[in-house]
Amino acid sequence: MKDPLLLFWTALIFGSLAWYFLLLFYVGVRGGKEIRRLTRRLGERPPLGGPGAGTSARGEGEARTPGLG
Repeated sequence: MKDPLLLFWTALIFGSLAWYFLLLFYVGVRGGKEIRRLTRRLGERPPLGGPGAGTSARGEGEARTPGLG
């Protein structure tokens, strides 16, 4: 390997691959932590569906489209 350009491009390719895998690992770890945090927060929320859940403002079981009856 006496050609300096070959050495340069080899180092550049391996460096870019290392950078790509480092970023891939970093984003994966951060994303995994975020997903765990979000699922924990969703588990702590009270369930939807308190009094009056599933009824419209008119007190019926289904909301109706205005003008259709």
